[in-house]
Amino acid sequence: MIGGSQLRVMPVGVSYGDLAAIALTAVTVLLAVFALACAAAALYGYRAFMNRSASVAARVAEEKTESVATKAMEKFLEERLTLDITRIAQTVATRVISPEYVRNLVIEQIGEVTSGNDRDDRLDREADLVQPEEIDPLDDLDAAAEEDSQAGEEVDPQ
Repeated sequence: MIGGSQLRVMPVGVSYGDLAAIALTAVTVLLAVFALACAAAALYGYRAFMNRSASVAARVAEEKTESVATKAMEKFLEERLTLDITRIAQTVATRVISPEYVRNLVIEQIGEVTSGNDRDDRLDREADLVQPEEIDPLDDLDAAAEEDSQAGEEVDPQ
């Protein structure tokens, strides 16, 4: 047909029923090949669709889960953890910090302020070594504290 020749059917002894069967078989084979191609394309498309939808679903689920988990954690911290920490802190405070402990700590601090301590004396000596020409302004306070402590000892015999 393309080359310019004509198609002629020559009688070869094929009956009309045989010719119709051959034509229908050819059409059926072509349809089967077309159906297989469509099935392969559909299978490929289905797999691509499933992969893409799974990745989108995972991303959306992660975003939603993260926000929900954050809200749930904040709610838990507000409701439970603050109360638990407060309760534990109160328990520790009542067991560790007793009135006797606080009284002894206050007496110790007052004693250090009045009589001075080794660390303060060492710092004064080192300051004199670094800057011997300057007068330490704390010397006046130390002297006043000694006078007060001596006056307090004279009045209070304890």
